Amino acid sequence: MDRLILNWLPLTTIHWASPAMSILKSFMESNGYKTKMHEKKNLGVILLEKDWFDNNITFKFIEEAIEKNIFTFEEYRENELKPIRLMPVLNIQNNIEMLRRDYDRSVGEKSLRYLSELTVYVNNSCDLNCVHCDQSYKQFMCCKTDKCRNEIDVALLTKIVSQTKYVPIEKINIIGGNIFSYPHLEKIPEIFSEKKGCIHFWSHYKNFQSINQQVNWDIIVDFSIDKQIFSNCINSGNKETMLFHFIVQNEEEVNLAEETANNFDIQNFEIHPFYNGKNLDFFKSGIFLNKEDILENITTQRQIFCNQALNSNFFGHLIILPNGDVVSNINTPVLGNINNKTILDLITEELDKNYSWLKTRNEPPCNSCLFQYLCPPVSNYEMIFNKPNLCTVN
Repeated sequence: MDRLILNWLPLTTIHWASPAMSILKSFMESNGYKTKMHEKKNLGVILLEKDWFDNNITFKFIEEAIEKNIFTFEEYRENELKPIRLMPVLNIQNNIEMLRRDYDRSVGEKSLRYLSELTVYVNNSCDLNCVHCDQSYKQFMCCKTDKCRNEIDVALLTKIVSQTKYVPIEKINIIGGNIFSYPHLEKIPEIFSEKKGCIHFWSHYKNFQSINQQVNWDIIVDFSIDKQIFSNCINSGNKETMLFHFIVQNEEEVNLAEETANNFDIQNFEIHPFYNGKNLDFFKSGIFLNKEDILENITTQRQIFCNQALNSNFFGHLIILPNGDVVSNINTPVLGNINNKTILDLITEELDKNYSWLKTRNEPPCNSCLFQYLCPPVSNYEMIFNKPNLCTVN
């Protein structure tokens, strides 16, 4: 035996940023193997000379690559058929650039199917006067108020239903303001009857009231907690259908959130860090990523492809505000108004303008970073910080 097959396993989990990967990159590029491996005729399988194994550094790479299922090395004999690997190819159906080049097709064709989550702010009125009210909704899903009071016309809800009847929406968020001051609240499950199981009502725990409808509840909780009102909230509803969202501004509140969940026997809860302009150290210690954090998470080839093409935090999400304005992200420009544009028009506008759905880490310093597509997608926090990356690598 005088030759070996280098057989790439492209569908396995990969630690692309490990020390072995640095060796792999230089080796593959210097010997032309990277180009050869991606040639259609080779289908991810190429031949290696046996004397490559004489180098101790590359031999260590071989050991790690085999251990992590990145490659296999197999004996090859003359006249034998080599294995065939189907190479993964990044391909987005109805890619916007492809559609622009094809003048016989509409950019919006079939794009309705991209809509997976719909958020409707039914009003923007509330009397709680939370100190974080004017900022928290920009960082994560949260209620919001406005000096100019509006509430969505119930006829618009019916219009939305008719336009999304055959769209596989996975989640419909109904939020305010205080949604209980919206006069048509209990009609919403009937209006969205065909997607009733997807409906999530959002309420601050101090505003919560029980209603005669079976829906999912998302309860917003900030500190300090009024334990009596919080207890009434839990007892007034079905805890099994409730997901509690704790807003925290420091490590102490993180501990309080976990303690509260334990004391009230809450199994379903999430913790949302809130940047108040003064707690940067809290974010640096608990939110910002470092190299070890990135390498700790195992990233699949599918996730890497996804991070190259779209933003999984935002993709497929539309937000309808009480005045009918529609955005793809609460921090991005208005796409149009539901009163005079269809859902399809608005999705087409987002795909054309690329405000958030396709926002990837393709700007400095991320675009030249080894971890570019291993990091989580850009989030609202980057927009709030006005910083393209929340990490200590670059």
